[in-house]
Amino acid sequence: MSKEDKEALQCEANQKAVAQLSDREGLDSFIVQVLDSFSYRYLQTRDSNEIEVQKYQDDKVDLLFSRSLDYRMADALKCSDKEAREGILLLAKTVPKKENPCVLYELFVDLSMLSEDLDGQIEVRAIINWGFPEFKDESKKKIKIVKLKVDDLLALRKSLPLALEEVCEIF
Repeated sequence: MSKEDKEALQCEANQKAVAQLSDREGLDSFIVQVLDSFSYRYLQTRDSNEIEVQKYQDDKVDLLFSRSLDYRMADALKCSDKEAREGILLLAKTVPKKENPCVLYELFVDLSMLSEDLDGQIEVRAIINWGFPEFKDESKKKIKIVKLKVDDLLALRKSLPLALEEVCEIF
């Protein structure tokens, strides 16, 4: 295959990729696919069944997210973040096993700051929450956030997985 043929093929592939992402439905589909892959790799526990990417949308918020619970404290303590590990250890020491304590893991892609023209910003978040049982105590959460500027949909195909990889470092 000649150099010109390779360039033409690459150009055609790039055009197809941009066309797939050029509307909100296509972009959502792409993000769900990527988020599903990361959810399987980082959120899957022995206790969780198949993790599904969910969507929440209202007037101000547009989120794609997935979450799972880990009831095995020994597994939860394997997370790489020191602060979260210390919090999970305290949870394991203070909550009796019969109360079935668990840790909540979440991945979010926040599309609320995107315009109708699909430019703006996307926020990617990973959360470890050891605030059992309500999970509402902000001091018992470890959150890592990466913000992506969206002005090139082709570049987003690379930058979104890289951002997810970065936030998932806390798991």
